[in-house]
Amino acid sequence: MATIEQELHIDFDYMSEEQFDLEVSVKEAVEKFNQLKNEGRLVNNSFDEDIWISKRLDYQSLTNTFDFNRFNGAEFSNSIPNGFKDIVRCWVVELFITYKTIAVDHFPYLADAFGITKGFREDHIKVLLDEIEHRDIDNSTKHKMIAALCNFFDFSNLEIAELYVPKLIELRNKIPNKGNFRLLPPIKDVLSFSHFLDKKFDELINSYSKNEETKMILLLMYPLVIWWRLTTIIPIRGSEFCLLDRNCVYPENGKFYIKLPRRKLKQNRKRVQILDDILIDESMYQLITEYQNLTKEFGTTNTLVSYRSILKSDSKNRIQRKKDLDQFSIYILRNLISNFYNLMENEYECSIPKGNRLRPNDTRHLAFVSLMMQGYSPIEIARLGGHHTVEAQYHYSYHTEYWVDCETFKLMTKMKNFNTTKTGSTSIPNEIKMKVFDDSNEGYRKKLKIGYCKDREQQCESKKCFFCSHWGITAEEFLEKQDKIKKEIRNRKNKINEIVAVINNIHQQFLKDDLSRNSSGTLTTLQQKTNAVQNEIENMAKLYSNLGERLLFND
Repeated sequence: MATIEQELHIDFDYMSEEQFDLEVSVKEAVEKFNQLKNEGRLVNNSFDEDIWISKRLDYQSLTNTFDFNRFNGAEFSNSIPNGFKDIVRCWVVELFITYKTIAVDHFPYLADAFGITKGFREDHIKVLLDEIEHRDIDNSTKHKMIAALCNFFDFSNLEIAELYVPKLIELRNKIPNKGNFRLLPPIKDVLSFSHFLDKKFDELINSYSKNEETKMILLLMYPLVIWWRLTTIIPIRGSEFCLLDRNCVYPENGKFYIKLPRRKLKQNRKRVQILDDILIDESMYQLITEYQNLTKEFGTTNTLVSYRSILKSDSKNRIQRKKDLDQFSIYILRNLISNFYNLMENEYECSIPKGNRLRPNDTRHLAFVSLMMQGYSPIEIARLGGHHTVEAQYHYSYHTEYWVDCETFKLMTKMKNFNTTKTGSTSIPNEIKMKVFDDSNEGYRKKLKIGYCKDREQQCESKKCFFCSHWGITAEEFLEKQDKIKKEIRNRKNKINEIVAVINNIHQQFLKDDLSRNSSGTLTTLQQKTNAVQNEIENMAKLYSNLGERLLFND
């Protein structure tokens, strides 16, 4: 059982894992409210009450108060929709479920900001920024306040957020802070998750027809595999994935599409026309239709993922029970992710610390950065990501170095085409024979300054011999000259980082400046730089395919 210190550890994300939807969110939140009440964490009888009392996890005799009357003036602001207090209530429930105690601190931050801006009015943005910047509190607390506001805006999807969030992010970047808000898990842990997810799924697919027990496990795996493969390509939230309609994919004119559950806003000239129907490849279409066919026997369902099939398959009663059997939810998705990490540890001896485990929204970050680094313009990315303005992408202009390492590793594995076996704790499979370490005297060898060339015809693939498949080195010489090799790796990484910095700057300028958005030269430069990054990644992958992935993560 977790200690009090572990329960109270703050690991907060600027982005919400959920997103408010009037028809779904209140219904889910009421169910979770009742769960919190039954657990004794809330003492209220009704979700609709304006004063909530919560018991503290560290001292059960003490309580905290949530006064929703602080939002009574919402109807006087044109920026705020009807039912605003319900949005706040749903957000508080989400914080209770996801972060245990953080709602106690972040509710007052939201209430203060609401009062300062008189209901998040457009002409009060600067008033809020000045108040945060000059308030007599430490920088860490200022960051927490900004994080709370960004998280709420991301959850609520308020139209006014398009104006508030970019300014809040700019302020955050100006304020020094030693605090540690949640980043993506280490890349080697993400790659472990991906590897073992594919491995387990393939094992089940190859054997599920043999017995009913295997089929039951497969029914629990399918939603996880679809989530991972889909949301690392298309930047949708975990909650959007959960709301996918049962018949969300369809073929048309020889192509395949998926229809996303996107919220509609009135269009104006500043808004991007977001995409509801997005092109997918045939393998994704087949994956989803195979799952649909497999779960037909469990009856009708509103969502793509059949919650009834999950309940039927969960023989160990590890999945949360909910009243609405027609609706898959993000809470159940979290359960599935958590249970798979337990499986990784039990079956594959791969133990990932809880702080390094994926959350449903992490894949959205990965997809955004992937699109950016492939040369998609911010407008195209906004359309795919469901953003009504390009400014909303301020949240996602990070994690580029993470993406570079991930792409390098994936390309390296394709080049090596290696087979993997069991791995140790928090490590990707590393039983990779370093093909350059060939101590036999057979074949052609031409000595180089470092290593040797194995191609008699000298068909060079690169100006640098390290990046050529014909290059080799003995184990003894590698140990002798590994510092020089690592220096070359660092130089290449620095070159990639320089190009990535240019791409980031282009995107940031694009987000801030209307002139940049209308410049064909800007988009041309963006494409040139992304092509350059791809070339450099290919060179790095060639080197790692020779030397093994340990240098990639340990250099």
